[in-house]
Amino acid sequence: MKKIFLLLSFVLLSSYSYADDNYVQPVINYVTNYGNGTYGITYGYNSNYNTTKNFPIASNGQNKNAFNQAPIDRGQPTSFLPGTVNEVFTVFTSYGQNITWNLTNKSVTNQTKNITCQVTNNAGSNMPGIGGQVTYTLQYNISEGQSLFSSQLIDTLPAGVTYVSCTGGGVHSNGVVKWTLGTLGQGAAGNVTVTVQVASVQPNYRNVGYIVGTMSGATYRGRGAKENVPSATVTTDSSYIAAFEDLKHSGWNDWDVNDFVVGMRERVTFDGSNRVTKLVFDYEALARGSAFVNKFYHLVKLSGNSTATLVVKDSNGVVLPSLGFTNQPFSGNVNVTIFPNTYNALPPQAGLAFTNVEIVQHGVVKGYTATLTITTDGTSNTAANYLRNSSQPYLINELNKQINIASLAGTLGNTQNVDNNVDPNTLLTGYFLDLGYRLPYDWKWPLEGPTNPIWKSFPQFTSYILSGRSTNTAWYNTPDLNKVWTRRVVTDNFPFTGEAPAKIVKNTKSDKEVSSNKYELSQNYPNPFNPTTMISFNVPNNEFVSIKVFDMSGKEVAVLVNSELKAGTYDFNFNAGNLSSGIYFYRVNTPSFSDTKRMILVK
Repeated sequence: MKKIFLLLSFVLLSSYSYADDNYVQPVINYVTNYGNGTYGITYGYNSNYNTTKNFPIASNGQNKNAFNQAPIDRGQPTSFLPGTVNEVFTVFTSYGQNITWNLTNKSVTNQTKNITCQVTNNAGSNMPGIGGQVTYTLQYNISEGQSLFSSQLIDTLPAGVTYVSCTGGGVHSNGVVKWTLGTLGQGAAGNVTVTVQVASVQPNYRNVGYIVGTMSGATYRGRGAKENVPSATVTTDSSYIAAFEDLKHSGWNDWDVNDFVVGMRERVTFDGSNRVTKLVFDYEALARGSAFVNKFYHLVKLSGNSTATLVVKDSNGVVLPSLGFTNQPFSGNVNVTIFPNTYNALPPQAGLAFTNVEIVQHGVVKGYTATLTITTDGTSNTAANYLRNSSQPYLINELNKQINIASLAGTLGNTQNVDNNVDPNTLLTGYFLDLGYRLPYDWKWPLEGPTNPIWKSFPQFTSYILSGRSTNTAWYNTPDLNKVWTRRVVTDNFPFTGEAPAKIVKNTKSDKEVSSNKYELSQNYPNPFNPTTMISFNVPNNEFVSIKVFDMSGKEVAVLVNSELKAGTYDFNFNAGNLSSGIYFYRVNTPSFSDTKRMILVK
């Protein structure tokens, strides 16, 4: 049977007399059995001096301050305030060891007694997930030849749980449950239970129980504790590219209103009950193929309450506080603006309209990055209801149209659903029917390596079938798996060496921007050519211009211009070094003008 060190508090009056009656009386507040043979004696003092007094560690003299069993220094204070001060320090000892603290002309000595308290629960070592319940059992035992008077059983509940119920008539208040037991005789024993519910994830859950009372004028306690760690969690980690792009070859859509590419990483943490507890999304602006300014949002479909923190950084890694927030509360869905201005997130190089998609660009422009961290309430979202379509990045373009990621029916990135009813009575154009899609995150920029370069790799669609869905929400949430279109990703049409194989330049014959009252596409010169030729054109207004080159079969083989241009006359140096000899056509498209010319490549 375990034995407890009973602490008896008494004062040994000195046989010496002093010139004054001032003293500091050492006091034992209580002794605690921590179990496993360890006891803690907690001391205070009572000083009748009117001012603070200092008594250094000393074992003799009127103002001694020492323990009479070595060591004499056991961490006791040397400075003493007027009045009564409790629970100043604790000395740890073992069963059967009596020590005395001598202070001025007063002293106090402990003795041993036996009282125990044990705390267990039905959870094992891991707490259940949020919403799970745990029942603690507190068992006490008085193994002494005396009674314990004014006894109480006290249970301090762990942080992160809420009280549900208890047995034995306990009273709960602010996370503490107390039972008034009164006098407990020799050999008295008993147990009570407390049931709690897990409310939040904590680093650990520690429940501490005490049986406390008095015996022979001394106060003593038996202590028990039960500690649990959080339930095991699982975090999924996926990376991908969300690309928003026109439906190439599916209608007249040369106005690249929405082109934007974002690299994303998604980490979702589930607790032991498969409830979503945390989501972390990382973003990096990768490419911008639109002269228009869009807004990039992210909708995360959740239930219940949550808090979110957004950190946005510029291309140099400097935090932009005005674009982020900390611990913002949400109820239900979390809908957040990640990049409020896609142009700012990926500004083009001087003289260019786009970023990281043009062959005339040198190097790769680093874009903005961001991290969105969402902490859920831990109970409202499960693995069963958090699906792929729960995370929906989307754009809002200048026409206030919402462009969503399309449903991924089947293998990631292979098929999508198409809907032509986003805006009633409109053609299948890039304005209203641009879709987003996921691509593998390990695609590389040309300067990073030749594997699957993103540059000039927006999709061209070999076939499509209208799905019959009426809204872009319907594409995503309820895809028609029997009606899909496929895409193929085109590879780089030109070698990317850091040198521009072709470049748009202002007509060097004019010293200012030339404005004409008509559109004009000139015949290339020289013609025939090998391998370079100049193509000149004139636009009377500031507008979006597209010039593309096609072979005899109608296949697009080059994009010469695809950007917003100011009014004026332009010369384009076209290099066909990678093309075979033959007849080719180049076509200009603007919102109000279209023309086609023929040219001959002879090698």
